[in-house]
Amino acid sequence: MASERAYDISQWYDSKPVKLGWLGMLGIGVFWVLYQRTLYITCGVSSYLYAQTRLPLYSQATSFPLVAAVVGPMFILPNVGLNEWGHAFWFVDELFAAPLHWGFVTLGWCGLFGAAGGVAAQIVSRMSNLADVIWNNAPKAILDPFPSQVGPGAKSVY
Repeated sequence: MASERAYDISQWYDSKPVKLGWLGMLGIGVFWVLYQRTLYITCGVSSYLYAQTRLPLYSQATSFPLVAAVVGPMFILPNVGLNEWGHAFWFVDELFAAPLHWGFVTLGWCGLFGAAGGVAAQIVSRMSNLADVIWNNAPKAILDPFPSQVGPGAKSVY
């Protein structure tokens, strides 16, 4: 039987880098979870409430791109469940080109161009109208996004 001294695991294996690696992955995971669930949701709901109560363009109607940008993370949760179920029971390879991962691509493009692009287009359109009023002396009536909903005796809020 070999003596305890002859078989010393520390000569060929040092767990310090492994522990540091796990610590780094844990830190990234904690940051990701806190960012997604706390910061993103707080900022998203706050921006939606601010837009609905303070911005004339959004207070008169609901903006689908803004709603999609706020609830966007909820769209991906069913796809994550399908992905993990598929890896467990159907397709074990982690190839991104696999049909199991097509939902991530679809939701990513929809979120990028549908939500963020839609909100950006609405902002650019509004800034264009404001610039026309300020620099080209256009009438302030162009600032009302829904002129047909204003009553005959109503005052302009602009």
